[in-house]
Amino acid sequence: MHHYALDEGLGQLVEMWLVEATDELDEAKQRYSVHPLTRAYAEAQVRLEENRRFEQSARERATMWFLNFAESNGGYHNWDGFTMLEQELPNILAITEWCHFTGQWQVVMNFENKSANFLLNRDYWNEAIGIANWTIEAAEKLGDRRTQAVECIAPLSW
Repeated sequence: MHHYALDEGLGQLVEMWLVEATDELDEAKQRYSVHPLTRAYAEAQVRLEENRRFEQSARERATMWFLNFAESNGGYHNWDGFTMLEQELPNILAITEWCHFTGQWQVVMNFENKSANFLLNRDYWNEAIGIANWTIEAAEKLGDRRTQAVECIAPLSW
């Protein structure tokens, strides 16, 4: 799809109130999100629960994409990437929560490793504590005593 066609299509979706755009004037920084009512309607129509394999595959692809995104923009020395993480924080938290509830322990630990410094330095205390607790649980399930100890000391001590 050409860039112009994409911009035109997004513009039409915004005009129809199906998609919301941020107030950012710079088009390169503008973000789009599906309107909550549009999302609710789509979920009612598609019913992802009826097609578990598709849902699982889609969530796994999203998990890997956001894990790579967090790795590229997070960690302990990439302060410039924090702005990008801030924009995607709701998605990262939702995927980390899904990984926790589905028992993807190593992925939970990876998300914590890539996002803890960002969460703590941007004052997302509750989120940092929540992911640290999930990581402690994940480390326990995997028998990783070192990670359990580190999580009890580092993020929770903040």
